[in-house]
Amino acid sequence: MPNPPTTSTPPTIDQTCFDWASLLLNATATLAAILALFLAVRAIRITRDQAARADAALIRERRATFELQVFRDLLDSIAAATPGDLFGLKLRDTLTARLAMLPADELPVWRAYANEYVNDRGKEHLAQALAKIGAVNDDPKRGYEPLFWALLEDIRQALERRGQTTAAVSMFGDPGTT
Repeated sequence: MPNPPTTSTPPTIDQTCFDWASLLLNATATLAAILALFLAVRAIRITRDQAARADAALIRERRATFELQVFRDLLDSIAAATPGDLFGLKLRDTLTARLAMLPADELPVWRAYANEYVNDRGKEHLAQALAKIGAVNDDPKRGYEPLFWALLEDIRQALERRGQTTAAVSMFGDPGTT
């Protein structure tokens, strides 16, 4: 038996519009999905960069807090020191341990003071560090006072380099020179 001839009916206008509308909606949905994927990848990258910057800022803040605590410990050590302690080895050992926790270029007067008797040229280094910040003892009546003010000035300069100066730091002025 032969197959009956098939007749093809031409599409109606409704079918053609529906097909075009379907094609347009599918293309729009595909473009929206690609755009959403791009935005998601971009958001992940931005979040990753923000997290890295936040981690770096946290590390800097913790380091600054630690260094400020070391400065406070150094100030506490000389505030509680008697003139005999000021040149005592016990205080120097404490200072050496604290200074080892700071960058090597920080607090040159403290470092010279801590190494005064450890190093053969210690007294010379201390004299140079004191002269560098203008703490010279021309008056023998002042005793250890220039050293004390030089140590305070060294801390003040370190705080100033970090942008941590406050109104209280200005009180570190040597009363013998003001």
